[in-house]
Amino acid sequence: MRYFVCAFDDFQVGVPAECMERIIAMDAHPDEAGDRNFCISLAALCGQKETDAPHGLVLKSGRSPAVVLLTPKIQTDMELPDAELRAFPRSLAAFLRYFRGAFLDASGMILALDPETIIKDIP
Repeated sequence: MRYFVCAFDDFQVGVPAECMERIIAMDAHPDEAGDRNFCISLAALCGQKETDAPHGLVLKSGRSPAVVLLTPKIQTDMELPDAELRAFPRSLAAFLRYFRGAFLDASGMILALDPETIIKDIP
């Protein structure tokens, strides 16, 4: 599956391309730009301090207003085989509820985001 990968200090987060409608540039705060989107910070979901969010990933949700995931710079997009996705232990499931699992390789860890769970939790 194809993922768009964003980097934080100690790890990376992969957002599945199949769950996105499009990528938008976040030149201004979404409300200042006249958009009335429902924005979610990827940094906040990951328990990280807020960073610049130059990209907005519009998630496929069927909702109006659109659900936009505010992300740090997208480092790369890559194919990651589902067979290599490692599930989290049950004891960590509550803390990592918005992630499908992790990909591990020599360069580190990529957490695979689960956009469907995020969208289901929006009131």
